[in-house]
Amino acid sequence: MAENTIIKSGTYVGPYTSIGANSTLENIHIENSVIIGDSELTANGRIVDSLLGRNANVRSADELLPEGRRLVVGENSQLKL
Repeated sequence: MAENTIIKSGTYVGPYTSIGANSTLENIHIENSVIIGDSELTANGRIVDSLLGRNANVRSADELLPEGRRLVVGENSQLKL
């Protein structure tokens, strides 16, 4: 883990995971993934085999209506839902 990274309660950081500087993780399970940095992950869920770019913000959508996935997907991205 890099400088100024905060790992809060309920977080599991698995093997083969790199977390960049100035990132905060809470209530998330992440493994085999890279977080570039300056990011906040506070979703109740599991992230695997992923690359999260700088300033990524992953939050829980449990209370949002209407239900559905809200995505911002960059060029040349691959997504599995």
